[in-house]
Amino acid sequence: MVLDGAGLRRACACATIALLLGACAHEPFPEKPAQIRFYRLDNQNQPVELSLIPNRAAPGCHNLPLVLDLHRVAQVGFSVCSVYAASDCSENSILMLRWAGKTRTDSNKRKPTTRVTPGALWLFGNAREAAVRSWRCHTTD
Repeated sequence: MVLDGAGLRRACACATIALLLGACAHEPFPEKPAQIRFYRLDNQNQPVELSLIPNRAAPGCHNLPLVLDLHRVAQVGFSVCSVYAASDCSENSILMLRWAGKTRTDSNKRKPTTRVTPGALWLFGNAREAAVRSWRCHTTD
């Protein structure tokens, strides 16, 4: 069977549609688990993730093992998180953060706030680092 130009285009279009439909039938990528991440600055002023902190994926209030000077906070999967200068998430020690990335739809990211919504570019106010002792994350507002 020999295909002319129109037949070849039609065959390619059918094959493309079949591939797209097959791809749509697959399971979507699994959601990443909820997690808060903390970053400090190393000796070369490069951010380094502190990955050994326990309970980063658990909602609720958690204390850091000790007071840490942190540069940046990131979170994914929680609706909102807050960070505190004192242990046990003492409300009078809540820290203000500001979003350093592009602001698209989240109005919370347009001004300094205590509500850390999902994203990777939360910095501490105008300070380069802040002393952090505890954090609290929620899966719903």
